[in-house]
Amino acid sequence: MVVVYTVPSTKYVVPVNPLLPLDEIEITGPPPQQVPQNSQQTASFTLNVKNKPLANVIATITLTRSQHITAGAAANLGPAAGSGTPWTFSVNPTNDPYEARWVMQASAPDLAVGSAYPFAVQFNTGTTGGTFRITYRVQATQLLPTDPTETTFDLVVA
Repeated sequence: MVVVYTVPSTKYVVPVNPLLPLDEIEITGPPPQQVPQNSQQTASFTLNVKNKPLANVIATITLTRSQHITAGAAANLGPAAGSGTPWTFSVNPTNDPYEARWVMQASAPDLAVGSAYPFAVQFNTGTTGGTFRITYRVQATQLLPTDPTETTFDLVVA
């Protein structure tokens, strides 16, 4: 089972049965407030593996307005990707919606209980004010329900 919570607007509540902790997706950014136009921001979340090892994990951060994700900067903010790591990383900086995506490699060991994996991308808010949506999404074989866990965050650019 997964719980999704934002920081600092809400806090994680220990489940009734502390022997069965929930896997957690902790939303850590960007801040829930207006941000200036044409500014660098970071969208991030942490997957805290609490209950059982996770396999076949896919994590994405998607921007649904024309906010540019810088490919080089984004690749350096998430968990290490490539040979010898659990992750393959890709970013879609040229088409809308802009998306950063980490896919757990088939040969990677399960994510261990007690581990925490941060996922983050930097983006530019652009020169036009308005509201845009950030979608955080995590999918793993062992997470229940087995459908992807998804949460959205609306950010106002002024």
